[in-house]
Amino acid sequence: MKHRKLLFAALLLLPLALFAQDTTYVKPTRNISIELGGASTFMGINYDQRFKGNDKWGFRVGFGFYYEKEDSEIFNYHSKFSGYTVPLELNYLIGKKKNKLELGLGANIGYYTGKLQANSDLFYDYGTVPSQTIRFEGGDWGYFCFLDIAYRWQPVKGFTMRTGLSPTFNLGGDHRVERTFWCFFWGFGWCF
Repeated sequence: MKHRKLLFAALLLLPLALFAQDTTYVKPTRNISIELGGASTFMGINYDQRFKGNDKWGFRVGFGFYYEKEDSEIFNYHSKFSGYTVPLELNYLIGKKKNKLELGLGANIGYYTGKLQANSDLFYDYGTVPSQTIRFEGGDWGYFCFLDIAYRWQPVKGFTMRTGLSPTFNLGGDHRVERTFWCFFWGFGWCF
Protein backbone atom coordinates (compact mmCIF):
# COMPACT_ATOMS: atom_id res chain seq x y z
CA MET A 1 0.00 0.00 0.00
CA LYS A 2 2.83 2.40 0.91
CA HIS A 3 4.58 1.82 -2.46
CA ARG A 4 1.39 2.60 -4.38
CA LYS A 5 1.00 5.94 -2.61
CA LEU A 6 4.61 6.89 -3.46
CA LEU A 7 4.14 5.84 -7.09
CA PHE A 8 0.87 7.77 -7.32
CA ALA A 9 2.52 10.90 -5.80
CA ALA A 10 5.46 10.62 -8.20
CA LEU A 11 3.13 10.32 -11.22
CA LEU A 12 1.25 13.43 -10.07
CA LEU A 13 4.45 15.45 -9.59
CA LEU A 14 6.15 14.32 -12.83
CA PRO A 15 4.12 16.62 -15.14
CA LEU A 16 4.81 19.57 -12.82
CA ALA A 17 8.55 18.86 -12.96
CA LEU A 18 8.47 18.62 -16.77
CA PHE A 19 6.55 21.88 -17.18
CA ALA A 20 8.86 23.65 -14.73
CA GLN A 21 11.89 22.97 -16.95
CA ASP A 22 12.57 25.44 -19.72
CA THR A 23 13.46 23.19 -22.63
CA THR A 24 13.74 25.95 -25.23
CA TYR A 25 17.28 26.85 -26.21
CA VAL A 26 17.97 30.48 -27.05
CA LYS A 27 21.35 31.12 -28.61
CA PRO A 28 23.30 33.58 -26.42
CA THR A 29 24.32 36.97 -27.79
CA ARG A 30 28.11 37.04 -28.16
CA ASN A 31 30.55 39.67 -29.30
CA ILE A 32 34.22 40.18 -29.98
CA SER A 33 35.58 43.67 -29.39
CA ILE A 34 38.73 45.75 -29.21
CA GLU A 35 39.15 47.84 -26.05
CA LEU A 36 41.40 50.84 -25.49
CA GLY A 37 42.17 51.58 -21.82
CA GLY A 38 40.12 50.25 -18.92
CA ALA A 39 40.59 46.69 -17.71
CA SER A 40 42.62 45.80 -20.82
CA THR A 41 45.22 48.30 -19.54
CA PHE A 42 46.57 49.86 -22.77
CA MET A 43 44.82 47.84 -25.50
CA GLY A 44 43.07 44.47 -25.67
CA ILE A 45 40.67 42.13 -27.40
CA ASN A 46 37.66 40.70 -25.55
CA TYR A 47 35.05 37.99 -25.95
CA ASP A 48 31.73 38.80 -24.23
CA GLN A 49 28.70 36.52 -23.98
CA ARG A 50 25.28 36.61 -22.36
CA PHE A 51 24.47 33.47 -20.39
CA LYS A 52 21.19 33.01 -22.29
CA GLY A 53 19.82 34.86 -25.32
CA ASN A 54 20.10 38.61 -24.89
CA ASP A 55 19.95 38.10 -21.11
CA LYS A 56 21.07 40.68 -18.58
CA TRP A 57 23.82 38.52 -17.04
CA GLY A 58 27.00 37.69 -18.92
CA PHE A 59 30.76 37.34 -18.75
CA ARG A 60 33.83 38.66 -20.50
CA VAL A 61 37.33 37.25 -20.99
CA GLY A 62 40.10 39.00 -22.86
CA PHE A 63 43.76 39.46 -23.67
CA GLY A 64 45.40 42.84 -23.12
CA PHE A 65 48.72 44.58 -23.60
CA TYR A 66 50.25 47.21 -21.30
CA TYR A 67 53.04 49.65 -22.18
CA GLU A 68 54.45 52.67 -20.34
CA LYS A 69 57.64 54.64 -20.88
CA GLU A 70 58.81 57.73 -18.96
CA ASP A 71 62.01 59.71 -19.35
CA SER A 72 63.09 62.80 -17.41
CA GLU A 73 66.56 64.23 -17.96
CA ILE A 74 65.96 66.88 -15.29
CA PHE A 75 65.34 64.32 -12.54
CA ASN A 76 67.56 61.60 -14.06
CA TYR A 77 64.61 59.21 -14.18
CA HIS A 78 64.06 56.55 -16.86
CA SER A 79 61.47 53.75 -16.82
CA LYS A 80 59.93 51.34 -19.27
CA PHE A 81 57.25 48.80 -18.31
CA SER A 82 55.17 46.39 -20.39
CA GLY A 83 52.94 43.41 -19.77
CA TYR A 84 50.44 40.91 -21.09
CA THR A 85 47.15 40.68 -19.19
CA VAL A 86 43.96 38.59 -19.00
CA PRO A 87 40.87 40.51 -17.82
CA LEU A 88 38.00 38.33 -16.48
CA GLU A 89 34.62 39.89 -15.71
CA LEU A 90 31.05 39.10 -14.68
CA ASN A 91 28.68 41.80 -15.96
CA TYR A 92 25.04 42.86 -15.84
CA LEU A 93 23.18 44.93 -18.45
CA ILE A 94 20.31 47.27 -17.57
CA GLY A 95 18.06 48.61 -20.31
CA LYS A 96 15.84 47.59 -23.15
CA LYS A 97 16.57 47.03 -26.80
CA LYS A 98 20.05 48.22 -27.84
CA ASN A 99 20.87 50.92 -25.25
CA LYS A 100 22.28 49.43 -22.04
CA LEU A 101 23.97 50.44 -18.82
CA GLU A 102 26.75 47.94 -18.12
CA LEU A 103 27.83 47.16 -14.56
CA GLY A 104 30.72 44.74 -14.20
CA LEU A 105 33.10 43.34 -11.61
CA GLY A 106 36.30 41.54 -12.49
CA ALA A 107 39.99 40.89 -12.06
CA ASN A 108 42.96 41.32 -14.36
CA ILE A 109 45.89 38.92 -14.07
CA GLY A 110 49.07 39.65 -15.98
CA TYR A 111 52.80 39.24 -16.35
CA TYR A 112 54.68 42.55 -16.20
CA THR A 113 58.30 43.32 -17.06
CA GLY A 114 60.18 46.54 -16.65
CA LYS A 115 63.31 48.60 -16.18
CA LEU A 116 63.78 51.51 -13.81
CA GLN A 117 66.79 53.75 -13.34
CA ALA A 118 66.48 56.73 -11.00
CA ASN A 119 68.55 59.00 -8.80
CA SER A 120 67.83 58.33 -5.11
CA ASP A 121 67.39 62.08 -4.49
CA LEU A 122 63.91 61.66 -6.01
CA PHE A 123 62.86 59.46 -3.11
CA TYR A 124 64.61 61.12 -0.14
CA ASP A 125 65.15 64.66 1.17
CA TYR A 126 68.07 66.33 -0.54
CA GLY A 127 71.26 65.99 1.49
CA THR A 128 70.07 63.27 3.88
CA VAL A 129 71.10 60.36 1.66
CA PRO A 130 74.13 60.39 -0.64
CA SER A 131 73.14 60.49 -4.29
CA GLN A 132 73.12 57.03 -5.81
CA THR A 133 71.41 55.34 -8.71
CA ILE A 134 68.55 52.93 -8.08
CA ARG A 135 68.24 50.24 -10.72
CA PHE A 136 65.53 47.64 -11.21
CA GLU A 137 65.02 45.17 -14.02
CA GLY A 138 62.83 42.12 -14.04
CA GLY A 139 59.37 40.66 -14.37
CA ASP A 140 56.63 39.22 -12.19
CA TRP A 141 52.98 38.23 -12.07
CA GLY A 142 50.50 40.82 -10.86
CA TYR A 143 46.79 41.44 -10.48
CA PHE A 144 44.26 44.21 -9.94
CA CYS A 145 40.47 44.23 -9.56
CA PHE A 146 38.13 46.52 -11.46
CA LEU A 147 34.56 47.70 -11.82
CA ASP A 148 33.02 48.66 -15.18
CA ILE A 149 30.42 51.41 -15.38
CA ALA A 150 29.62 51.92 -19.03
CA TYR A 151 27.17 52.75 -21.78
CA ARG A 152 26.83 49.83 -24.19
CA TRP A 153 25.21 49.74 -27.63
CA GLN A 154 24.29 46.00 -27.70
CA PRO A 155 22.21 44.72 -30.61
CA VAL A 156 21.55 40.99 -31.05
CA LYS A 157 23.71 41.07 -34.22
CA GLY A 158 25.96 43.67 -35.83
CA PHE A 159 28.18 46.52 -34.66
CA THR A 160 28.56 47.01 -30.88
CA MET A 161 30.22 49.80 -28.93
CA ARG A 162 30.89 50.55 -25.26
CA THR A 163 32.46 53.42 -23.36
CA GLY A 164 32.81 54.26 -19.69
CA LEU A 165 34.86 54.25 -16.52
CA SER A 166 36.74 51.36 -14.98
CA PRO A 167 37.67 52.14 -11.35
CA THR A 168 40.48 49.86 -10.18
CA PHE A 169 41.51 48.55 -6.78
CA ASN A 170 43.47 45.64 -5.28
CA LEU A 171 43.12 43.38 -2.28
CA GLY A 172 46.73 43.71 -1.11
CA GLY A 173 49.50 41.16 -1.25
CA ASP A 174 52.90 41.03 -2.90
CA HIS A 175 51.50 40.73 -6.44
CA ARG A 176 49.09 43.67 -6.41
CA VAL A 177 49.35 46.19 -9.23
CA GLU A 178 48.89 49.84 -8.28
CA ARG A 179 46.93 51.74 -10.94
CA THR A 180 45.19 55.07 -11.31
CA PHE A 181 41.78 54.66 -9.68
CA TRP A 182 39.72 56.06 -12.59
CA CYS A 183 40.54 54.50 -15.97
CA PHE A 184 38.51 55.49 -19.02
CA PHE A 185 37.89 53.04 -21.85
CA TRP A 186 36.34 52.77 -25.27
CA GLY A 187 35.60 49.57 -27.16
CA PHE A 188 34.00 48.51 -30.41
CA GLY A 189 33.27 45.17 -32.01
CA TRP A 190 30.78 42.82 -33.61
CA CYS A 191 27.83 40.87 -32.13
CA PHE A 192 26.98 37.45 -33.53
